Amino acid sequence: MLEHSLSRLSSLRIKKARLVKRLGVFAAVFAFAAFCIVYVWQRTQVIKVGYQIEALKREKAGLLRENKDLQVESSTLASPARIESIADKDIGMHVPKTGQIVLVEKAATPAHATRPPASDAASAAAEKALPGKT
Repeated sequence: MLEHSLSRLSSLRIKKARLVKRLGVFAAVFAFAAFCIVYVWQRTQVIKVGYQIEALKREKAGLLRENKDLQVESSTLASPARIESIADKDIGMHVPKTGQIVLVEKAATPAHATRPPASDAASAAAEKALPGKT
């Protein structure tokens, strides 16, 4: 019976060793599979981010082109020749002639002093145009 117990113990040890060996192989295969899955996932993420970067580069280039076009358009619209042309044709404004320019000098009287009476028709018209005056 002792032999039977010993043979049974050695048989259990052999089975346990085989089980441990199988579990080791299974763990190694599982670890390798997990590594492969993580590696493939990482590579797909790198590719996905690469595509996003390229799309953003194209968008940036388009926006830079649009910005340049808008700057050219702004310069064209703000050119003095264009503004003068619109003022002349559409609004009816003209460059004043030498006789039409009147220089106004600063009065020597203090600001709190009263205004002198209107002396010509233009001053009278300006007085009538002021709000609150009748």
